[in-house]
Amino acid sequence: MSRLSRGLHSSVLDNFGLEAAIGRYCDDFSRTHPIKVNFELGDSEFSDFTRDEQIHLYRIVQEAFTNIARHSRAKTVWVKFDHTACELQLTIRDDGQGFATWDGKQNLSRHLGIEGMRQRTAIMGGALDIASPPAGGVEISLWIPRRRAAPAR
Repeated sequence: MSRLSRGLHSSVLDNFGLEAAIGRYCDDFSRTHPIKVNFELGDSEFSDFTRDEQIHLYRIVQEAFTNIARHSRAKTVWVKFDHTACELQLTIRDDGQGFATWDGKQNLSRHLGIEGMRQRTAIMGGALDIASPPAGGVEISLWIPRRRAAPAR
């Protein structure tokens, strides 16, 4: 029950920030699923993002991991944050089975989790791309513009 409540809203996110919350989520995920998680934060900085934007990023990671656990049959997941002066990039990739009927044009928006990720990305002014190459696996990439967060009141 406590894992479920942490999943709904991580107090780690409020207390320690997005980096710690996603790190802990990755650790919890790999303990509860037979899937190894490689988490690479690099020198990404999240202070430019509002609390709501950080929650959106956290939820996108959660949804991607939920899909991986339910559908992928993956053994390994890679989560990588990169940034430039203009944008933050998040890539989540797995080595699972991919989309069995992937044709490159498949309308994934009929899947609620993927549509939720698209909507969260759009709210932040970003772009989301999902690819499933013939060799297998799925790669989710999103780009979010960086801007100075409004000062707290």
